[in-house]
Amino acid sequence: MIQKSALECVHLALIGACLIFTLSGAAIAATSVNSDEPVQQTAKAQKKKAAKAKTSKVKFMRGSEESKAERRARLKIECKGAANAGVCTGYTR
Repeated sequence: MIQKSALECVHLALIGACLIFTLSGAAIAATSVNSDEPVQQTAKAQKKKAAKAKTSKVKFMRGSEESKAERRARLKIECKGAANAGVCTGYTR
């Protein structure tokens, strides 16, 4: 009798498990299809679904919510002694 290494046994077990899951998933998918229900939605149902999807709005949040005066004061402090370039242009003195 030929002995198999532990790695070969694990490999075969994984292949078997994948096969079982694949076949059971196909069986479930085949039984879940109901031929009594219409496949296509009516135009009215599609419009209603599309209108429902459009109702959500995204709230825009501004960056740091820092006012212009607060930004000017912060840059005046942070840019002291820095190079007069980039963000610090005009705030180095």
